[in-house]
Amino acid sequence: MHPSKRDCQVLDLPLRLLLLPLLVAALPQTKRMQLTAGVTERLHLGELAVQESTEESLRTSGNNIPSRVQDRVAVAAGEIVLLYNHVFDVTFYLAQNSSLWGRKVSSRELVDGAVGSSTLRFDFKSKLVTHSRLADYWRGELKHRFHDRKAVQQWARKLDHGPYKGVGSVIQFTLDKDGVQLIMEGEDQGKVESDSLSRAILDTYFDGRATNQEFRQVVLQRVQSGLPAADDSSVTFVRYTGFQITPTIVAIVIALLLLGLVAACMLVYKGIGCCIRQLKKSGEPAEVS
Repeated sequence: MHPSKRDCQVLDLPLRLLLLPLLVAALPQTKRMQLTAGVTERLHLGELAVQESTEESLRTSGNNIPSRVQDRVAVAAGEIVLLYNHVFDVTFYLAQNSSLWGRKVSSRELVDGAVGSSTLRFDFKSKLVTHSRLADYWRGELKHRFHDRKAVQQWARKLDHGPYKGVGSVIQFTLDKDGVQLIMEGEDQGKVESDSLSRAILDTYFDGRATNQEFRQVVLQRVQSGLPAADDSSVTFVRYTGFQITPTIVAIVIALLLLGLVAACMLVYKGIGCCIRQLKKSGEPAEVS
């Protein structure tokens, strides 16, 4: 005896709900962004939105991000999300005397012009980030953009052994033409000398594979707008618009898993019941006419 069509329909809904988060995770990033745009309060900054940005699409950072680092001015800050987790905020600084200000440039022109006159600041937000994971992250990012393995290993070792306290930590990269100077928690960790390391690090946030493409677009727009006024201490902050794991999503996934478990138990129970009834039926003596 097989479960009836009605039984299958009863079990079909919880099983579909169980598969929903897996289907969402399997979607390409652009599709996930479209799917979640209608159910989150995060604002999607497409190319047109960047050109017409208002206070609703961008906000001034409230994370105590300095608007200036030495002679360099904050262009914009943005959320970086990895594996659906908000890991850190990155702020891009450009020298006041940079020839890029006031020009419409491409991502490649931005990177070329920023080498030797820019700084990246990282404000860490996730408890999941450790020394080893931080080093592994940069090994993974640089191996696709940079072929000097010795320099990559030197860079990873500095990150792995420098001071880092977790959430609230601040790390700064000074991107020079002859290498990158590392500052962790305000302590100078020295420089890794390489004529291509600065370019590879900038590519991580400004090429076509960058995690937060809205951040890249806003930086280009802000550079084109020209050097901010000397008394302007605000920092434009770009929020990530893709899918993220939040406490609410975790709770929903757990609820769906429990629902799926209940559905599976119901299916097993019905299957066992069917077998028992079939055995009883087969054990009954045949009627004699």
